[in-house]
Amino acid sequence: MIFPILLVIPLITSQLKALEAPKDHKFATPLRKYSVIITDEGYYPQELVAFAGERLKLFVTSTKDRASCLLMPDKKLFLSVVKGKVAEGELFFNTAGSYKFYCPTGKIKGKITIMPRKNTVDRKVASENIVNIWLPKDDE
Repeated sequence: MIFPILLVIPLITSQLKALEAPKDHKFATPLRKYSVIITDEGYYPQELVAFAGERLKLFVTSTKDRASCLLMPDKKLFLSVVKGKVAEGELFFNTAGSYKFYCPTGKIKGKITIMPRKNTVDRKVASENIVNIWLPKDDE
């Protein structure tokens, strides 16, 4: 009875260690998530926005009875979408620009706009430029 338990304990501990995030991980690549719904009118939302250097995770579903898709040949992404199910895909954009996605069967299209990201953030100290407020002087 003890022998099977001894076999299972190392298995469980190895699975728990696999779930832990590495301590030196800096989360260097941000992740942006979008849910996209395919309707008879097209994609909703039709335009997505992200920054260069971000990973973009798409969750796509459909309200149509006919099978639909989300296709981006430039990024080698094809998601087949069926009503009631969620398809997932992940993209990465290094450069700013406008990227189109579409579905040839439904003749619908959308766009992903990638904006450039600054390497440094301009931050000013709030107390540097103190504004002098005029106050009336008491009569002498």
